[in-house]
Amino acid sequence: MAAGSDDAQEAVVFGTGSGARRSGSRDGGSASGGGQGGELEGRQPYDYYLVFDVEATCEAERNSKYPHEIIEFPVVVMTGEGEILESPRFHTYLKPTTNPILSEFCTELTGITQDQVDAGMGFEEMLHALDAWLDDNEFFTAAKPTVFACDGPWDVRDFVAGECKRKRVEFPWYMRSWVDIRHTYHRHYRNGARRLNGMLEAIGMEFEGREPSGMDDAINIARLASAIIRDGGSLAVNRVVDRRRALDDDQVSRVLFYSYDFATISDFAADELIAAHPAHAPRLQAFRVARAAAAKATHLAKTRKQQARRNAKRKRGKHKKHG
Repeated sequence: MAAGSDDAQEAVVFGTGSGARRSGSRDGGSASGGGQGGELEGRQPYDYYLVFDVEATCEAERNSKYPHEIIEFPVVVMTGEGEILESPRFHTYLKPTTNPILSEFCTELTGITQDQVDAGMGFEEMLHALDAWLDDNEFFTAAKPTVFACDGPWDVRDFVAGECKRKRVEFPWYMRSWVDIRHTYHRHYRNGARRLNGMLEAIGMEFEGREPSGMDDAINIARLASAIIRDGGSLAVNRVVDRRRALDDDQVSRVLFYSYDFATISDFAADELIAAHPAHAPRLQAFRVARAAAAKATHLAKTRKQQARRNAKRKRGKHKKHG
């Protein structure tokens, strides 16, 4: 229950599972249903994508120092085949503490009322509820390879991580790497579309529901991700945070590291991944050696082609001179 509220809202969850703890080990493919999904044709790197989109406190005037606090946290589940599930889902409103009274602008923008946040959970309480929901549904286990996904870097990097830092709450390990759907979309379609509704419209879809709205946004981001799968794209991890804090062995065992496609992420992001998973440094090194060898071969082929053109040009010049 949220502090100071006897009728605080509980997280709304749908279709919870058996309640097993996430203690299963991932040993490179022994899991049923997941295993080496990222290495099989037509399969996605993960069996389950937890698509979320937060809403946060805000004011009409932009202020880079304004401490945004999350006031809505929804999660929609999509399978690796692109099916968006009606259940299970996670959804709750949160009670801000730094700026407990919502601005009129914030209510008009998000549709979230003061009564909803007053009855909401505290931030740390929400993270505990989310963790329990993940446990109940056996996500992030060997049987259910799972990853979080959202539209851009902001929800994890700025809102979740930022609020954890300000409130001195432990950042959830399962969000240290995630799929940035916007980045994947732009690499796949290359149509220059901006914003969620624009990305949908550019591929013949329309936004469904209210924009912005945490739950409706999450559903539409999942629809976008599903379209990427439909059109042959791959939803591999392409964002990571917190390079300084390594995961413990039990947490590392839950991460399908081999699903990270180094060809689709920057060198900086790859180095961040290795900082968190140093045991996999040889894999990155092998990738970079192969990439360097391919670049060298391409350069040599280009050089030979240019040299052949110069030789042919000189040869034609000699023929003209002696002709």
